[in-house]
Amino acid sequence: MMKRLFMLLAVIAAVLPSAAQSLTVWATDARGSFETPAGADGRLPGVDYVFSGRGFMDEAFCYLCVKNSSDAGGLVTFRATALNDYARDYVKLGFCYNSSCKQTNSGEFQIEPHGEFRGGAGVTAGSQFYMKAIYMGDYYVEGVADYSLQFNFGDDAPVTVYISYTFRNDDSGMVSVKWVTVGNGRLVVMSGGESLDYGDKVRIGTTLTVDALPDAGSRLESLTANGQPLDEGADYVVAGITELRAVFRDYYPVNWRAEGCTVEVRDAGGTLLECGGSVVSGSSVTIVARPFDGYDLDSLTVNGDPFDNGGGYVVRGATEIVAIASGGTGLVAETVPAMRYDTASQLLLTGCAGRLTVIDAGGRVVIDTDCDGCLDVSWLGEGLYVAVSGGKVLKFAR
Repeated sequence: MMKRLFMLLAVIAAVLPSAAQSLTVWATDARGSFETPAGADGRLPGVDYVFSGRGFMDEAFCYLCVKNSSDAGGLVTFRATALNDYARDYVKLGFCYNSSCKQTNSGEFQIEPHGEFRGGAGVTAGSQFYMKAIYMGDYYVEGVADYSLQFNFGDDAPVTVYISYTFRNDDSGMVSVKWVTVGNGRLVVMSGGESLDYGDKVRIGTTLTVDALPDAGSRLESLTANGQPLDEGADYVVAGITELRAVFRDYYPVNWRAEGCTVEVRDAGGTLLECGGSVVSGSSVTIVARPFDGYDLDSLTVNGDPFDNGGGYVVRGATEIVAIASGGTGLVAETVPAMRYDTASQLLLTGCAGRLTVIDAGGRVVIDTDCDGCLDVSWLGEGLYVAVSGGKVLKFAR
């Protein structure tokens, strides 16, 4: 019984006429100088588009002509559907006809009996019927955007055609961007908000942003583009093959601790360093320990190793200097008139701005700071102290 039913249904399907399709869809060019109908598989000729400008908002066009073979006219509706990820992620659609353009994937128009629709009366340049694919990526990403385009007309069966837009780079207008770094750091090269990889190609005229990022303890020494200085973080307009170079240098801190003496550290140019200051790796510094009057230098070490006073040292890592002097009480009998201690206000008056070091009776540094000529020392405990500033020494009591 079931077998007879299936046979009957097959016979009915064979004799019933299929729904008519009065519309055919053709591809044409901007001037209508040629027409190509959709193939048996419904596929229209693809659109090949070469990126221009910076890529963003580039538009590729497929010009269309819809022909009606029936005796009836009426409303035609249409809808485009993205068929792959590239079409969905990088491209938006727009349709232009009847002298207007809209960013949309659907629309409608009227067609006459045995008529053709090419976009509007007179088929002027502004009224042609075309489907445009608008590239929305910030950078040139090559790919193919595939779409189906379905037309509905009266009681006819829908007519579906397929269109592909190929977006590609023109290598003749593309140049490579490469870079090299020396030392501990890296370069981040951006174009249109996208990070480039070494050797990527960009179009001439593309604006790059170049950031030089040193590792901890390093600093940027120089940044060049094709041998010319470039400011870190600045924009660079590509005019040809581009080679970036960043040189980073490691910097290390130099610290010291002194008892019964002062320590002076100068760079190769004679500039006096501050305790805790950093110098570039490989720099030579001179280290001098100066005992207080009545004191003798007992030891001077650099990173735990004995060091000759007044000698040179090449910094290749964090540097710790320890100088110890002993003898006497640590108090100096000389009082320089230009520096004095005001007991009423408890201010230490150095006479001029500069570095001020205060040592207690045990030879311990209790103050080591920059001073503008006046320092409140009321917080010091009672006792005898020695103040050293600008080559002047003062003994005072709190």
